[in-house]
Amino acid sequence: MKSTRGIFPVIAFWVIMSTSTFAARYYVKTTGKDTNSGVSWDAALKTIVKATEKAQEGDEVWVAKGTYAESKTVSNREDVALYGGFAGTESQLSERNISAHPTIIDGEDARQCVHNSGVLDGFHITRGIYGLGGGIYNNYGRVTNCTVYNNSATSYGGGIYNSSGTVTNCTVYNNSATSYGGGIYNDSSGTVTNCTVYNNSATSYGGGIYNYDSGALTNCTVYENKANYGGGIHNDEKGTVTNCTVYSNNAKYGGGGIYNKGTVTNCTVYNNSATDIVGGIYNKGTVTNCISWKNSLGDIWNRVSVKYSCFEEADGNDGNIRGNPLFVNTSGDLSTWDFRLQNGSPCVDTGSTKDAPETDIMGNPRPGADGKVCMGAYESPNEYEPQPPRALGPLYVSKSGNDANNGLSWKTALKTINAALNKIADSDDIYQIWVAEGTYAEGQTLIIPIRVTLYGGFAGTESQLSQRNISSHPTIIDGEDACRCVQNSGFLDGFHITRGKTENYGGGIYNTGTVTNCTIYGNKVLSQFGSGGGISNKYGTVTNCTVYGNNADVGGGIDSWQGTVTNCTVYGNSAVSDGGGIYNYGTVTNCTVYENSATKNGGGIDNSGTMTNCTVYNNTSTDIGGGIYNDEKGTVTDCTVYGNSAKYSGGGIYNYDSGTVTNCTVYENKADYGGGIYNYEKGTVTNCTIYGNRSSTHVIAKDFCGGGIYNKGTVTNCIVYNNNADDGGGISNYGTVTNCTIYGNSAKYSGGGIYNYDSGTVINCTVYGNNAKTRGGGIYNKGAVTNCTVYNNRAIDGGGIYNKGTVTNCIVWDNYTEDFKFSGGVVKYSCFSGGISGGGNISDNPMFVNVSGDDPTKWDLRLQPNSPCIDKGTSEGAPDYDILGVKRPQGSGYDMGAYEYIPSIPAIISHILGKKPFTPEEKNAADDNKDNIIDVADIIHIMKQK
Repeated sequence: MKSTRGIFPVIAFWVIMSTSTFAARYYVKTTGKDTNSGVSWDAALKTIVKATEKAQEGDEVWVAKGTYAESKTVSNREDVALYGGFAGTESQLSERNISAHPTIIDGEDARQCVHNSGVLDGFHITRGIYGLGGGIYNNYGRVTNCTVYNNSATSYGGGIYNSSGTVTNCTVYNNSATSYGGGIYNDSSGTVTNCTVYNNSATSYGGGIYNYDSGALTNCTVYENKANYGGGIHNDEKGTVTNCTVYSNNAKYGGGGIYNKGTVTNCTVYNNSATDIVGGIYNKGTVTNCISWKNSLGDIWNRVSVKYSCFEEADGNDGNIRGNPLFVNTSGDLSTWDFRLQNGSPCVDTGSTKDAPETDIMGNPRPGADGKVCMGAYESPNEYEPQPPRALGPLYVSKSGNDANNGLSWKTALKTINAALNKIADSDDIYQIWVAEGTYAEGQTLIIPIRVTLYGGFAGTESQLSQRNISSHPTIIDGEDACRCVQNSGFLDGFHITRGKTENYGGGIYNTGTVTNCTIYGNKVLSQFGSGGGISNKYGTVTNCTVYGNNADVGGGIDSWQGTVTNCTVYGNSAVSDGGGIYNYGTVTNCTVYENSATKNGGGIDNSGTMTNCTVYNNTSTDIGGGIYNDEKGTVTDCTVYGNSAKYSGGGIYNYDSGTVTNCTVYENKADYGGGIYNYEKGTVTNCTIYGNRSSTHVIAKDFCGGGIYNKGTVTNCIVYNNNADDGGGISNYGTVTNCTIYGNSAKYSGGGIYNYDSGTVINCTVYGNNAKTRGGGIYNKGAVTNCTVYNNRAIDGGGIYNKGTVTNCIVWDNYTEDFKFSGGVVKYSCFSGGISGGGNISDNPMFVNVSGDDPTKWDLRLQPNSPCIDKGTSEGAPDYDILGVKRPQGSGYDMGAYEYIPSIPAIISHILGKKPFTPEEKNAADDNKDNIIDVADIIHIMKQK
């Protein structure tokens, strides 16, 4: 075979020669003609469109300075490079001067400027308009050294829509989008690097940049942009934002600087603002090695995945710190701000090397030669050393002071709180302000930034915070019925807040920070749908406060949106609509809520969040939920609810949709339907004690029911006693009632214990000592009753059960005037006196363990060993466990009644009762939960499994 060694160099030579020989360059000048060849400056074409139509694979188009208002969108194919910035004489690309020779593509507010799939380098792009990418639609292409301004998109990407392409060294400003990405919409795997993006806007998300999917933003400067969410940047779940400075942006709602769902690393986020929640970073993702400082309404919301960062809310965990980062310069023209760190900044060398990028925003290596990483976008010189965060102040305010004073002592105190706030407005430091007793009518809303703590309750002589006495020295902020008293992003402690008034929310206080030890009264919100008469708490904390006598359409006392309210007393507030005391979408814990009123839902509390360990009493609603209206997402746990009333439903609690009520005590409430609780279709009520409640009684119509509970959902493991109603003294049931004890209830008409409707099921319940004046002392049944024990109830017809439905595996015994009254329906495998023969029914004494004495709480309705009800039930429709959680069946068949009889004592009990020692094998078997202790927990667990 011949040698081929000489063939490959020849092929390579021709490849090189063909590329260099056949690749063309087309020239464009405003003075050219489209009839020219375009192959030189002298024979230049007039329009860029003509040049791109001529260009083929590997070609270049050079465009001289001037304005090009093309007849249609410039479309640049993927293998063509389009260069601007020429004087019109150059022979080498390196000779051009972009800044001296601006090349402008003008869309004339009529069309998209450029659709680019190749290289777009050195142009000004302006006045473009389109749905996606008003100025540029970059489809897998490369855009570099461009200035993009005054463009708009009716959907996404006012300046640039970057679809998996690269945008580098560009300036993007004054663009807008109706939806997302006012400056840039960075799609899919697109990258935006070393860009300056400012003064853009989007109606929805990402005023400066919307970073979608797995897009990457690196080494960018983003400022003075605005949107509803994410004024500077909206960063999606897989997106990354690295080494960026994000400052002075604004969001109407949340995330003035960044609305983050993805990853933000080594960024500096400063002086951003929002009108609703958190000016800095609204975080649903991960934040690492960042500085977020001096942002309005909070630096970072949701700090669960925030580490090695500097921000006001930092608690010292996960490497986070709180302190002035000491930037080089943050005054004057925004474009000149310098976010490098001064020597001594607490952010020097305190970042994590694990998660840091390889370089900083300037290209300096990370970590530095010292092996350490700084927080923020800039790495510091190796010789810089961190110092502990500094806190300045306090400044002093007294009614006897003078605003011309320096405020550095009680003797040189300022006269107004606002003067103190103004003194520190431009500072990045943490301050305290101490305010002496007296009334401060400042004539405007006091705006407390996140880094400021405002303390009241001083006599005016103290040198230590611990010396103040809040109750003896009331410090009052008075809105004079003219304005909101306080907008707080910092820490407000020890004030009286009164006579605040506003149109929208937070009559006394609008809080995104912390409010503690305050008394808030006599404030109001005027507008329909306005909320938080006393406090509107958005993502903030309210602790140890007394809130009374306030009014709003919603949340008369407090409106809490994803905030926390703890150890507060809330009383005497009113709501035109919902939530007389509190309207809660957050967490309410250890609060006392009483004597509040609402005309619609929730006299005490309208809850869509979490309530725990609260006492709610003597509240009223002229509609539903006298004490609590618990919405579909709400949970109420370990609460005491009493003495409340509603005109229609749920005197104590109206539990709507899939709300949950657990371990609560509900008593002496009243309503037309569900005096204690109205439990809606998907609602659950578990482990509650419900007593002494009543539904309203009507002289003419018998229409009010469910004294204890009006149930359409699920009620489990509850004790319901001493309630009364027209029908269903204990429970009116359309849903499921399981493992409940129901006694001592009464009905004016039917269903003393339970009125069970057609769709209702009652399982494993004990129903005793109830009475109805007409029918069904224990149960008026139209639905299904299974494995229940019904004893010693009274009615004229059907003392035990007045039956129109199905009764299975039940014991109905010793009721007056009779155990059963049949009006149709089916009874099978049940025990009752005068029992119907067949169908597995029996009429023998069920032999309860104990039914002696007059106190029904001491009765024991379990079965004795020789009871005829043992093993005589049917498996059809029987529950798997009994009322105590003991597994069914224990013997050869299912037992009748609520209790399954345990036929033999487990070995563990025999050993304990007989004080016999265990063998190692027996001990291992007996220690059922394997905690090395043989105790009652093991006994219960073994009994349940048998």
